[in-house]
Amino acid sequence: MLYTLQSATAVQRFDFGGSTYGPSPYVVSQLTGAYQSFPDFLDNKHSINTAADADAYLSRLRAFGDQLDANTERMHHDAGLGVVPPDFLLDTALIQLGKTRVPADQALVVTSLAKRAAAKGLSAHYARDATRIYDEKVLPALDRQIAAARGVTRCSPGCARRRKNGSAPNSTSRTSTTRCSPAGACRSISCSRWAMTG
Repeated sequence: MLYTLQSATAVQRFDFGGSTYGPSPYVVSQLTGAYQSFPDFLDNKHSINTAADADAYLSRLRAFGDQLDANTERMHHDAGLGVVPPDFLLDTALIQLGKTRVPADQALVVTSLAKRAAAKGLSAHYARDATRIYDEKVLPALDRQIAAARGVTRCSPGCARRRKNGSAPNSTSRTSTTRCSPAGACRSISCSRWAMTG
């Protein structure tokens, strides 16, 4: 617990990154991002016993689309600062995003509510409403995040600025196995062409 609190405090000093199971320099990766944590939360943590529970589930499902877009905006922001996950992390995240982006009748966030509401004898409209929300809000937000992850510039202007100005404050030491700063990580991993020119 103390380590987690110390890590969170350290990362919050910097204007980038996010947190899912713990603080991370990357808001979207193979381990971080709403796409990765929110479906499991709805399925395992949000109980469905009454109509009020189901209504609250639908509200959270709507918010899921908003959270995806917030993560995507943060990803663009962080890339502008030169904070970009290594290619292998982005590639894995894209695979997982693709598995999350499925038709509504296969999506966990829809089927979880449909099955549990039916088991409690609740109205069939909950399954229909979840499908509609997923199609109208969640799928488009997932598409925007996938496009953003594919389009992240590995060597952004922010990376170049950090390289020119020297090392950046080290926020990755508590959240990864490297002692490199985000600028160093960008030089050595994310921006492969720097290995040839720098």
